[in-house]
Amino acid sequence: MSLDTPPGGPRTRSMSSEPASREDSDPSAPSKKPDVTVKRAEDLERFYHGSFARLRAGLGVSAFGIQLITLSPNSDIYPEHNHRDNGHEEVYVALRGRATLAVGSQEYTLEPGVFIRVGPDETRKVITQDEPAEFIVVGGAPGRAYSPPPYTNLGAALAVLSASPVSVPTGEEVRFDGSDSTSGDGTGEITFDWDFEGNGSFVAGESVVFHAYDTPGPYDAVLRITDDAGQTDSDKIRIEVRGLSA
Repeated sequence: MSLDTPPGGPRTRSMSSEPASREDSDPSAPSKKPDVTVKRAEDLERFYHGSFARLRAGLGVSAFGIQLITLSPNSDIYPEHNHRDNGHEEVYVALRGRATLAVGSQEYTLEPGVFIRVGPDETRKVITQDEPAEFIVVGGAPGRAYSPPPYTNLGAALAVLSASPVSVPTGEEVRFDGSDSTSGDGTGEITFDWDFEGNGSFVAGESVVFHAYDTPGPYDAVLRITDDAGQTDSDKIRIEVRGLSA
């Protein structure tokens, strides 16, 4: 037996007996449209001072989050935040310009050719100096199906909450500001409801309110907005309240 001949004799590659598809056999048949979505940056829906573009929703992506952010020079409007509540890790990819990504006490340069991953527990903020920057942020929770935050959907309302100071002794007022919040179309009226202690008890108020805490502890204050079309969104911020020194 020849060493080149496998046991049982020569073998030939089997050929499929399936008939060719119509597209393969009939050049005149209409071709199937590929599952591809193309968007230009200028065609994307923008929100939050026009700096954020709803790239995920514009492309119809459902498996992960992706947004396009454009910052002008000397900008600090990118919100300081973390993703402890949803477990999302994020990757920052610069398209043009240069920015500083501050994570805790560390700073990293975000520029083309640099890719930065940030874990969900880390508090991060992006600022620019003398030049503008444009970058994308890709996010998702490891091991879990992606669930998009409501504000990333097309036409969604957006709640934006800031507070000062965020660490106070009992009895000292905190200024809560929700004036950067926007309605779904960016022009409708908004109602503001406040839950200062994070216990699910909301009270109606204006876009800027003041509140003092009587008991020490951490509080996750929540702002919930509703626009004139009935769309809602919420944002929260942690306030650390200290007891008075003896």
